[in-house]
Amino acid sequence: MNTENIHEAVWSSISASASNTTAATPWKSETLPSATGTEAEVDSAIATLARLTSAAGFSTVAPRLESLLGHMAAGENVLETLTENVAQLQDGFVDTLYCTLAEQGVDISQKMSLRLDDFGLLQMVAEHPQKEMIDAVLINYPELSMAFMEIAAQSAALRDIRSLQFTIVNATGAQMHSSVEGEGYYPSYQISIKGDMNHFYFSK
Repeated sequence: MNTENIHEAVWSSISASASNTTAATPWKSETLPSATGTEAEVDSAIATLARLTSAAGFSTVAPRLESLLGHMAAGENVLETLTENVAQLQDGFVDTLYCTLAEQGVDISQKMSLRLDDFGLLQMVAEHPQKEMIDAVLINYPELSMAFMEIAAQSAALRDIRSLQFTIVNATGAQMHSSVEGEGYYPSYQISIKGDMNHFYFSK
């Protein structure tokens, strides 16, 4: 199962489960509740919220998520494969990046951070004295962006699956998984390099 299918399977299940318990509702205009409610009103509101929390709690979807994860892992250790893929891709990416930067005379002792833009192309995160030279390398070698996108995608899959596993085991509702990426090509995943040190990470 490739990375895209993993993401689709996990989040389709989450979306389907969530839609069955907490259907979206339109905005409503109503009077705000009084901040000086009576003790009886507070007790009633707390009891109602407790019932709602129980009825719409994470336990209502956890068994289905467990089943989904079990199905994904059947016949193949998905996490092991993803981990190996990411490690190999990161090593190859760093070697190639250093090589292409050195060819252009870029001083890699100066810290630089890269991430994908909204079009899936690598870009500088912050200013750098040789930014134009680095930008030229990133433009001239689109293979760097393609490889980095694979690293980001499979790293996101690893993070999401592990987070989901942790949530299933530990969550009581309040720790529900919430790390789904927003728009763009994994905008929070980036690499920082300085000299012979490099670090791939999610910035949020």
